[in-house]
This record gives sequence, structure tokens and C-alpha cells, in this order.
Amino acid sequence: MAKQRGLPIEESDKRKMNKKNFEKLFGIFKFAIPYKVPFIIGMVFCFFRA
Repeated sequence: MAKQRGLPIEESDKRKMNKKNFEKLFGIFKFAIPYKVPFIIGMVFCFFRA
């Protein structure tokens, strides 16, 4: 069953942060590595445009 929004997370539902979990977390961004420079340039243009 889905959890309701706004309810605090119980201690039993929390995950421990360790090296393996950090690698897994940042692993989803590996697809963006080849596009790092165009992304930064685009963000700079967006910053100056706004």
C-alpha cells in the first residue's frame, strides 16, 4: 500500500547511508557525463537570460 504524504518516516523505513548506497545513488547520473560541458553552458545561458 502506498504511503501517505506528509507523514514522518519511521526509523524502520530509513536506509543506512554507506559507500555502496552513495555509488548507487550517483550511478543514475552516469548517462549525463558525456553531456556535462553542454549542460553547464546551457545553465550559464539560462542564468544570464533570466
